[in-house]
Amino acid sequence: MQKNAKDNFYRKLAQVLDLQFIYRETAHYYGTEGQESIDPVVFVFFSKTII
Repeated sequence: MQKNAKDNFYRKLAQVLDLQFIYRETAHYYGTEGQESIDPVVFVFFSKTII
């Protein structure tokens, strides 16, 4: 079951915006112990689209 419409803004944006480089750029900030952090791509994606 698809929860979002095919013409959803975020779905379209994710298709044209490649944020995979963020994993490389932020890797040294994320540890292997402790609480799990929010995915850096999700954080950047939503922080840039909310503004």
